[in-house]
Amino acid sequence: MIRAAIALTLVLAPLSALAASCHTALALALDISDSVDAHEADLQRMGLATALKDPAVRAAILPHAGQGAAMMAFEWNDPSVQRVIAPWSLLPTAAAIDAFAAKIADDPATELGGQTGIGAALRFAARSFAEAPPCDR
Repeated sequence: MIRAAIALTLVLAPLSALAASCHTALALALDISDSVDAHEADLQRMGLATALKDPAVRAAILPHAGQGAAMMAFEWNDPSVQRVIAPWSLLPTAAAIDAFAAKIADDPATELGGQTGIGAALRFAARSFAEAPPCDR
């Protein structure tokens, strides 16, 4: 019985440590459908990258009581197009946030166009949380 309890503790300890490392998981979605031109697509990317450098945004992302945030970013248009720009990343430091912001800023939008398939984008985002680090929210 004691061996089983120790084995269970050893198995669950890493899981609880992972869960404790993240307070929020956030999927960021960028629209590249027909309703967005190249300037607006660039504005979305630069706007997100700039927002991630804002002190108030950083304060919300950086660790609270030992827990940081995790984010991913993807672009979407019609139901057949969802592409990850920046995969799930834990962002425990300002340098990690800068690297994540750079991935978004440096990745040009793929082919603009297609219908505005927001439902498919929302389903893609929801499914992506299965790949996210364990987070409280």
